[in-house]
Amino acid sequence: AAAAAAAAAMEQLLSEANLVVAVIDTKLLQAKVQARDRSAVHVQREADSERRLRFLVQDLGLAEERLSVRAAEAEAARQRCMEGDMALAERDERLRVAEDRLQAGGEC
Repeated sequence: AAAAAAAAAMEQLLSEANLVVAVIDTKLLQAKVQARDRSAVHVQREADSERRLRFLVQDLGLAEERLSVRAAEAEAARQRCMEGDMALAERDERLRVAEDRLQAGGEC
């Protein structure tokens, strides 16, 4: 009877130990899944960051192109202003000469 009771107790302990091992295995599997999920989230965030960086680089390239076009337009406008200033200076000189002639003719 004592041997049967000891065997039953051993089976009970073995059953409890198997249950503890099953709980530990479940928790380990859950931890692995969580780690994999966190890794997947990290990989996704990294991919999103790389994609955003590529878009920013593209935007920067487009902005540089627009800036180059604007600089060329500004240079062309500056040239037109300089040409306009020279034309105005020439016109002012012609007006001054004409006024001088008129005054000289009026004094005679």
